[in-house]
Amino acid sequence: MSGSITPGEITPLTLNFETNDVDEYAEILKSFHTPSLVAPEMPERFQLRSKMVISGGICLSQTNSSAMKLNFHDVFDGYGITLPSSGGLSVDRVRGGVIHAAKGCGLVVDSASVVGVNLQAIGNIDRIAVKTSDLHKRLSELIDQPILNRVRFEPSILIGGSTATLASSLIKIIQDGTSGEAPLTKYPAALTSLREAVLNLIIEGMPNNYSEFMGGRVAAVSSKSVRFAIDYMTANASRPITLSDIAAFSNTSVRALQAGFIQFKGISPMAYLRMIRLNGAKSELSQNYKQKTVAEIAYSWGFSHHSAFSAHYQKAFGEKPSETYQLHNRR
Repeated sequence: MSGSITPGEITPLTLNFETNDVDEYAEILKSFHTPSLVAPEMPERFQLRSKMVISGGICLSQTNSSAMKLNFHDVFDGYGITLPSSGGLSVDRVRGGVIHAAKGCGLVVDSASVVGVNLQAIGNIDRIAVKTSDLHKRLSELIDQPILNRVRFEPSILIGGSTATLASSLIKIIQDGTSGEAPLTKYPAALTSLREAVLNLIIEGMPNNYSEFMGGRVAAVSSKSVRFAIDYMTANASRPITLSDIAAFSNTSVRALQAGFIQFKGISPMAYLRMIRLNGAKSELSQNYKQKTVAEIAYSWGFSHHSAFSAHYQKAFGEKPSETYQLHNRR
């Protein structure tokens, strides 16, 4: 077992704007991305609305834009997923060549090779951008080897397919949770869980040149390391802990820890953490006496998607969270 591992907290930066001024949009882009040349198809009718959340090396955005071309003065060292609801989408690459999205598809690209983007019709665009360092770190943990080459994703992603739908859902959950009363800023465990879900979705849900290493065999850790991990998860269940935190405390690799949990517990470490959190939420629902709502309790135990929380809770305990709450909060 290693020394104390303190769970980290991720403070989101939100940016919501609306403009019909091309120069203003170029300045906004420069503040969080890279200097860009914005060339609308119809400058006199240019319109753009965008909501962005930047948290822990990940940027998630929902944008409604008129047709335009963006030329970047510098590349972004990261990877990007762009999901347009309609219209054409293509990207220009550093070494020449254009990648066009097929009809009804979005693109998954290495942003370090992109110097321009073409949006060919008015529409809504969901986008996820993640820094190279963050994605490579998570990938290295999952395959238990260093990442020596850039990740090459299959560029096309079907709009309406399960992976794209989940990506858009995660964007919406994080957008909703960081606006208005911003519950995710009050409950960092839930925000951290969502960030982990985004990284895992990109790496495990989108075929790439490292996918073949994901399912290989690995020597599991000892039952003692698994117990250390469980002790750590139990002590920090309501805090923003990650799989990396758990593995570091147990003095093992992420991949070996996952194999150990499958061997000794029959489920993954994060599924076990969810079980601990469900029990914590049940205890609080039973003793809350109306100090918090069901939603607030779910957030505080790391659950950001309330329908998923309710489904897991009902499967574990045979009743809905609201039923537990009502039964023990009638005074």
